[in-house]
Amino acid sequence: MDRYTAVFSGRHSMARTNRVWPYLAMNSAPFHPQGFGQHGETQNKPCDTDRWGFAAAMGRKNHLGRRIPFGDLPEDCRKLVMQDYLELWDLKGGGK
Repeated sequence: MDRYTAVFSGRHSMARTNRVWPYLAMNSAPFHPQGFGQHGETQNKPCDTDRWGFAAAMGRKNHLGRRIPFGDLPEDCRKLVMQDYLELWDLKGGGK
């Protein structure tokens, strides 16, 4: 079972006002009854950055594991990440 962490590090209103950086931890089947999908947040900086404030380059590793492109996530993971992204930015889902 693979595990993934999606880090929302953009300048959405929550990060600007509270210095809170949300993330989403999940397995490859977050909507399955035995799947895993959990929200969390870190203070002051995104959880995927090093002590200097930089995230690993695509394909490189850090304390969370190897950084992969969004398109490499399983379909259900992409769906859950997009749901959260649209909610964070207060956007409409476009019927999907």
